[in-house]
Parts: sequence; C-alpha cells; structure tokens
Amino acid sequence: MSRGPSALIGYLGLAVLLMVVVTAAVALIFGAGPTDNPITAAYNALLHTIDSGTVAGDTGTGYIILGLFVTAGGIVIFSAFIGVLATTLDERLAELRKGRSSVLEKDHTLILGWSDTIFTILSELSIANESERDPVVVILAEKDKVEMEDAIRERIEDMRGTKIVCRTGSPINLRDLAIVNHHDCRSIIVLSPEEEDPDTSVIKTILALTRGPDRREEPYRIVAEIEHPSNIEAAYLVGGDEAVIVDKGDTIARLIVQASRQAGAAAVYVELLDFDGTEIYFRDDQSFTGRTYGEALLAYEECAVMGVRTAEGVTINPDAATVIGAGDELIALADDDSVLVAAQAPTVAPDEARVVRAESPPESPGGR
Repeated sequence: MSRGPSALIGYLGLAVLLMVVVTAAVALIFGAGPTDNPITAAYNALLHTIDSGTVAGDTGTGYIILGLFVTAGGIVIFSAFIGVLATTLDERLAELRKGRSSVLEKDHTLILGWSDTIFTILSELSIANESERDPVVVILAEKDKVEMEDAIRERIEDMRGTKIVCRTGSPINLRDLAIVNHHDCRSIIVLSPEEEDPDTSVIKTILALTRGPDRREEPYRIVAEIEHPSNIEAAYLVGGDEAVIVDKGDTIARLIVQASRQAGAAAVYVELLDFDGTEIYFRDDQSFTGRTYGEALLAYEECAVMGVRTAEGVTINPDAATVIGAGDELIALADDDSVLVAAQAPTVAPDEARVVRAESPPESPGGR
C-alpha cells in the first residue's frame, strides 16, 4: 500500500498475465484444452479469468477442473482490483472534502481569513458580479471546508451566479497560498481574524503576499482590515502601494458620528457604499487623456462623473478646465461598472446660450 494504488493495480495485472500464461501452458502440455493453438489457449484462459460463466461451456474433466481453478483465481484478483479502486476513490473524496486541492480558477476574488463580516462581503460581491461572466470568489481560512460551505449556504440564499470555492489552510503559509492560485487573482481581501492579536495575522498575510519568493511581477490589489490604529503604519510598510489598509474601528466611528449629526446621511452612505443601486467607480479611460474634466462630465449618458484620481490624490469636482493626464482615473457614480464600459460620448454639445438663468428677486423695502 505504501507504493500507492498504481503499483497495486500493476501487480494485479501481472498476476492476471501470469495466470493466463500458466493456464495456457498447462492446457497445451497436457492436451486438456479444446485447441493446440497457443494464442487461442491464452485467450480461453483470459476468458476464464475475467468471466466466471465461461466454465459452463467447458468439456473434459481435466479442462473443467483447470477452468475452475483459473476462475476462482480471477474472482480473487478482480475482487482485489475493485477494492483498490474503491479505497483510492474514497481517499480522493476525503482529500477533496478537506479542501486541500489546488484552485484552477483565474481572475478571481480571493478572500483570506474568516470572520462574521465575510457574509456581508460575499453578498455585496454577488451583486457587483452580476454583470460579470462566470465570477468566482475563493476563500482560504483555517476552518473546515464543509463548515464554511454550510455556513455560507445558510446565511446567503442567492449568490446571483457567483461561484464560491472554499479551501482550508493558513493565509500566512506560502504553500497554502499556492493552493488558491493567488498569483492569478484579480483582487485580495484580507479579513481580520477573530483572535487575540488579529492585526499580527493580517500583517503577516500581507507580508506573505508581497514578499513571497515566487510573487508575481505585476502588483497585487489588496484590501486589508486593521483593528488598532497603531498598527496601520506597519501594515502599510509591508503592503506599500499594493495594499489599502482599512482602520475598521475608526472608519465605523466616523460614519456613526456623521450619520448622527446629519439627517439622511446614513441613507446616502448605504446607497454609495453597497452594490445595490448606485455606487462609486474608478474608470481609467485612455481616450480622455489630454482632454478636460468638463468634457468628461458630458461624456457618459447613464452615470455622473464626480471627480478625478491622480498620482497626487483624489479631487472631487475639480475645475472644468482641469486637464486629465495619462494614468488619471475618473470617479463616477453609476448603477454598475458595465454602464461605464458601454457609455458613449454625446454627439451634440449643450448650447450654453440657451440655458435660462433666473433673475434674483428684488429685495423688499424692509430688507431682511
């Protein structure tokens, strides 16, 4: 068994061959068979080995006894063969249930780690991927594969066509990372684990991705959660320009304060930050290089351009004469990223002379 199922199957095949040769030789030497042709004798012996019903057509006491021995040997050999196949299949299925097989998908979203926030993330990704073709989300966490799949199936009723692949392993282990094909993924989400020192695990995971010995040449797109603000600098140190670090506690606190101070702010944040409805997209459109921001405002029919992201940072609603440079990205509000891809520039520019400007009402004699 230590040599594997292939060796066992090979040994069983040799046993069948040896039995066929010996049986044919005995039948020819003692003249017990119905033929003296070696090939026909070997063929008859093979039939006795693989088909127990062949012995029913034998004639002659000696040949019948020989056929019975061969048939009994064939039953033993093929029973062992079936046992080897069944055991191998069971071991393979058990290995698949462990979640240790390699992921073949490419251009997928990779989630490293596990926490209660994963269900919200998966739900939002399923909405965002509705316009994508065969979207895949791969999860690597130190949990049982079946448990993860059952939890996702219980908490999320409809994944909207997004395929979920779960694998068991440590996100900080390079060998486990290779299982989920992190070199060919589209983006990576690093979750803060539910343990005593979650930030250490997050930083180690980013370090394994960006400083691995066989990392890919193009930069990764990593988004990671950090619990304590004091660890953000260390996370950026290992992640560099490839990582966006989210201070989970501080971000939530700021949103709570803004929502409590301004009526309706919570509804706006929900509308912009989830994928159900209008959300914010960054669009790298090379056709706008050298053109002005004012032209970009009129270029899309089903979305609203709201700013520009350059190497220096983000500018919301810059001057209309601002020139868009190479590598700059437009920031737009749209129902889906497919709207940005399919948008067409209007053929007729607006006539500013036709814009009606309301006159200011005269002040009352009493003033204010």
